[in-house]
Amino acid sequence: MRVERTCRSSEPTSDLDPTRTSGRSDRGGERAAVMYSLIVTAKMNDIDPQAWLADVLARIAEHPVQKLDERLPWNWRQLNVRDRQAA
Repeated sequence: MRVERTCRSSEPTSDLDPTRTSGRSDRGGERAAVMYSLIVTAKMNDIDPQAWLADVLARIAEHPVQKLDERLPWNWRQLNVRDRQAA
């Protein structure tokens, strides 16, 4: 994956080096790509990625699975404004 390659350091290290765990496996690359995609999507929607992720992670356990689309970046701002007005 392109994202995985950009996350890797240009320093020559062994894939077996225990101190270098991120981005050294397909699974790690996939996780990094998902996180990168979430962060870029939030930025593209003019949302602070850290605030959005913190809010989503704090609320996701009690949020109905049928309404998870409400927590996507392009819907989050409207939902967040509505929540503030209700409080």
